[in-house]
Amino acid sequence: MELWIENLVLVRSMPIARRTIDVIGMVGDRIALQRVSATGGSDGAAFEFEFLRLIEVDADGRLRATIHFDPEDRDAAFAEAETRRAAGDAAGRAARP
Repeated sequence: MELWIENLVLVRSMPIARRTIDVIGMVGDRIALQRVSATGGSDGAAFEFEFLRLIEVDADGRLRATIHFDPEDRDAAFAEAETRRAAGDAAGRAARP
């Protein structure tokens, strides 16, 4: 968790010139797959990055999970999204009378 927070602080401090977030798919109502890319830099320290991001929210719209994948791992990202959807659906059915 500490490493994740450190990384978040680092990314937020970067002078991003261009950022794009494209939804590449939805799996059910609570799971989205996005392509995130950014370029920027200052003082000759240019950078560029891209990744896939899976975002899952709970029934109340609160963040349940966020997972990053390499851009080439699209199949793995969709497989993880489908596994999470199936688990959520099964849990929802089990909780109903």
